Amino acid sequence: MIRVDLPRFDRFDAWRDAARRLAGAGIAGEHIQWAQEGMQADLFGAEPIPPSGSIEVLASHDFLSLAKTVGFHSDSERWALLYQALVRFQHNRDFWATPLIR
Repeated sequence: MIRVDLPRFDRFDAWRDAARRLAGAGIAGEHIQWAQEGMQADLFGAEPIPPSGSIEVLASHDFLSLAKTVGFHSDSERWALLYQALVRFQHNRDFWATPLIR
């Protein structure tokens, strides 16, 4: 499991940078723990974020704008859900037309 510790301030920018590296390395969302200040560390530790891979990660301005807004929500799963959306967007550019259909 890869743990990404997001800082109290500039949290969205930290998420965006980590998400770009992780998606570029082809890391699936279920292998990532998005942590915020105050979250207890995993008992068995965590793997470091790998270097950027060879996969080019693109995000539209609309996606980034919506993601920044979602980042203000209090749901603890928001970063994981945004990462899933980012990965899905890489494979399906029409994703925004039908975001709830899997």
